[in-house]
Amino acid sequence: MSNRFRASSFRAFRERWILPRRRKLRTVIEEAMRQGDLWKDIDPELAMDMLYAPIYYRLQIGSGPLSKSFVNGLLEQAREGLGP
Repeated sequence: MSNRFRASSFRAFRERWILPRRRKLRTVIEEAMRQGDLWKDIDPELAMDMLYAPIYYRLQIGSGPLSKSFVNGLLEQAREGLGP
């Protein structure tokens, strides 16, 4: 597989999968900030990285399942750390 093919595949994956999800999550985070559910001075980009990193880590490393309880725990801990 050529580097050019890999680069174009990654670019397509990023544009079609990653970026649309980040845009949606950014909207959710910004709305939660407006409503007072999250601190108003958090960095939405950093908050998104905090949420997505454990998921992609599990996918890449295989350290555990992406179960409903894992996702719920991740969201709850993030909310506690990012919100009032």
